[in-house]
Amino acid sequence: MEVTPCTDRNNLLTSDSPVAGFHAPFTRTPTLLKSVTSLGLTLGLLSSCPLDAGTVVNADFSRDIVSGTNPGTNPAPVLYAGTGPAADSNTLWNDLQVPLSASGDSGANTIVHPLQFNNLTASDGAPTGIDIQLTSGFNASFNSTVALASSAASLQNDRLFSSAGQLATLKIQGLNPAKQYGLYFIGSGSFSTAFTVNSVVKTGSGNAYDGSWTEGGEFVSFNAITPSATGEIVVGIQDGTAPVDSFGVISGLQIVERPSPFIYANSATSTGGQFGATYPPSNLMNNGFTSPANTINTTADYLAAGNNYATASGTTAPFNLTFEFATPTDLYGLHVWNYIYRNGSTGGNTSDTFGVNSYTLTFYNGAGGTGSTIGSVYSGTLAKAKFNALNPAESVFFNSTYAAVRSVVMRVITNQGGTSFTGMDEVAFSGAPSTSASITSFTRSAPFVQRPATPTLNWSVTGDVTSLSISPGIGNILPLTSGGSGSISVSPIGEQTYTLTLNGTIQQTVSVVGLPAREKVHLYLCIGQSNMQGAGSPYDAALDSPVARVIKFGSRDSKEPLFVKGGHNLTLLDTTSSNVGMGLEFGKTLLASETDPEVVIGIINHALGSSAIEWWAPSVIDNKQVNPATGLNYYLYDEAVQRVNAATNFGVLKGVLWHQGEYNSGTNTSPNSDPNGYAARLQGLVTNLRNSFSNPSLPFICGKFVPATWTYADGSPGAFTGLPYRSTVEAALADLPNQRTNTFCVDNNGLRGRSDQLIHFDAYSQRLLGQRYASAMIGFYSDPLKLFLGGYLGPVQLTNPALADPHADPDHDGRDNLIEYAFLTNPVVPEAGPPATLNNVIVPGEGTFPALTFLQRTDTEAPRYTVEVSNDLVNWQGNVSGEPAVTLQAGNAIDHGNGTATVTIRHVIPLSAGSSKRFLRVRVSQP
Repeated sequence: MEVTPCTDRNNLLTSDSPVAGFHAPFTRTPTLLKSVTSLGLTLGLLSSCPLDAGTVVNADFSRDIVSGTNPGTNPAPVLYAGTGPAADSNTLWNDLQVPLSASGDSGANTIVHPLQFNNLTASDGAPTGIDIQLTSGFNASFNSTVALASSAASLQNDRLFSSAGQLATLKIQGLNPAKQYGLYFIGSGSFSTAFTVNSVVKTGSGNAYDGSWTEGGEFVSFNAITPSATGEIVVGIQDGTAPVDSFGVISGLQIVERPSPFIYANSATSTGGQFGATYPPSNLMNNGFTSPANTINTTADYLAAGNNYATASGTTAPFNLTFEFATPTDLYGLHVWNYIYRNGSTGGNTSDTFGVNSYTLTFYNGAGGTGSTIGSVYSGTLAKAKFNALNPAESVFFNSTYAAVRSVVMRVITNQGGTSFTGMDEVAFSGAPSTSASITSFTRSAPFVQRPATPTLNWSVTGDVTSLSISPGIGNILPLTSGGSGSISVSPIGEQTYTLTLNGTIQQTVSVVGLPAREKVHLYLCIGQSNMQGAGSPYDAALDSPVARVIKFGSRDSKEPLFVKGGHNLTLLDTTSSNVGMGLEFGKTLLASETDPEVVIGIINHALGSSAIEWWAPSVIDNKQVNPATGLNYYLYDEAVQRVNAATNFGVLKGVLWHQGEYNSGTNTSPNSDPNGYAARLQGLVTNLRNSFSNPSLPFICGKFVPATWTYADGSPGAFTGLPYRSTVEAALADLPNQRTNTFCVDNNGLRGRSDQLIHFDAYSQRLLGQRYASAMIGFYSDPLKLFLGGYLGPVQLTNPALADPHADPDHDGRDNLIEYAFLTNPVVPEAGPPATLNNVIVPGEGTFPALTFLQRTDTEAPRYTVEVSNDLVNWQGNVSGEPAVTLQAGNAIDHGNGTATVTIRHVIPLSAGSSKRFLRVRVSQP
């Protein structure tokens, strides 16, 4: 059965149920009466979790004879195999054998506290995560030889004693704070024992079981106890006689989880009591409570506090209340808030004898107390309201379900308080628990989004939902769940996998890629052949697993359905391969140097094994390899440009990683190998890429091949001699920085090949390559001005301070290199006109203000722009932190989507005020 609607029980707050650790020098695993496998349970359901609805945990206390040496009066304990006073037909009990600190039966045989029994088993054999801790005050355990007439002898004969005249404490741990529990304490030996829970004391005589369980005799019960926020219930056990000088005894304990659905009836009517227009029966359902733990406040003046309530005041004669449900509803319990009206500071009579006391409930399958009755009439007694206190509900559970109820007639037999305003403030019911719970769906609104948009997680669950959470970082989502469904917006940076957890054990996951602003998505194109594609081995799950902020822009050939996809090896086009490339380590190394926690590294891996450099040129076809998705040959260069252009809708291309040349080093007689032409083609590739992406400064990093010789980690040698023209091609790679600025060649010192594929780097070397490529890229971006000038000056020119100094002006146009860098103008071609324009800005109601409009960079390498104001061209003022502003931005910046934006900055003083002369300028400083 699904959760019954009405008041939304999903709004109950919960916390994770703790599972206590080892807290004693001795911990015994509970002994089970029969094995789990004999119960025919599905193993997939056997997990440590809070009790399922209706589940019972039974504990049989006894003495551990391993620690004692007197078997005459302490025989081996016998584990009880029967039912207890709780309504449960299962007969599996946990055997909690308590060791003593010394032998014999003397007073020296004390119990070492705290003593922990972990992960008790439910009466049906399932583990629960429930623990019992003997916290303090217990001094002995005992196994009796006295024969009792009943089958409960093995339960009551074995028992645990509290210290004579002292209060012992026992903790039940690992409970669900969103649930309520019934507790049944079984005594024995005719020892009168007082059990205290939440300041309520109940005393049992400890009589021997005579064929029926009697409340106050063999046991006492607490009907509906709510655990603490940490999932604990503390129990006090003490001699129940006066004076307190004997023992408190416990031989058994039953823990019963109560069903949690919280239901209001749809309407209520009355045949008596003081109900009327001011205090109608409908007020019994108008507080919007979501849990029996909600309270009514008898410390406050009810009318002055704006509280509405119903009443049974003014009469002690019996009367009926009829509660009606719109549809047939299964009911398992009742929650009643009795009250005493308080008028002013004291009210009147301050005793606690107020409210409805004895009652009966009759259940009908028709509306308004009509039709056939369901089950037997239920009768009970309610606790009275306490004056000057916060009163929770008095909860009653029927121990059987009344199914398909349309109406309930509550016969109020006694109403205490005479003519005072006393009676009931609120009445609700508990629905029958569902036998199962499940996640219907857990989805995201989009596979990836870019800020300012945010993705939404959506979920739907059914059944008895006791806890519901999303990790990481979100936590309890019950307050966001209505009718079993809910949603929440999230803001992941990079790829994030979210886990929806239902009732502690049922889980589903969904992954979302969240991109920051475009300028913080740094893209790197990886091209070349197999060592760039990724051919390293062996894969190491710890070293090569993905990280959230290194993502892959979907593979070529549609092997991945999403354009943006995280959670991948990131180095391969083939999503099923476990080979290792340098891409992930490259991205991780870049992130380690980043100070901005929102930067995301995007890898566009477009490498293809066995490809010649000749095919990496515009409009040139790879006449050797066929695209399996299309059946056509690749245009390697053109397709790489297409993928980058698509990716730059979301990010900024920061560099190119190239590893290729083995194909061209093989033999100069093979088609398209030509090692002697490699240098010119490599330089041409750099030029082509910079032209295709309109970025003359684009960094380009290449690397050498697997070395000719190396030493493996175990000391064995390795050698690779299969490239006859290696020296020619590697010389071209090493010479590239002398021919093109902003290029770098990564060396192969200390690297090695795979033992089975010598031409390919092993995984260890791929990771080192990724680190070395990243170090070179970090070096370029450590000096953004030099990187910028590298797009216009040659390698030799870049070493000449007269040309490359920040304040040099190679083109003699009055703008030094720093200004050219800030406004993205060409430092070697003279520019006409200033980079900023002076204009006036009209602010309605304030006046006309002088302003500067200019184009500024918005990328992560942008310099600092400061607009300053002067009246004499000598003294200039700009905004200083902590002081009144001198300038303000006028309107919103116009973002051009290419790493630049146009801004207008105005003076704070209008032209009509102050000096008639006003000068503005833009000061640029290095980032």
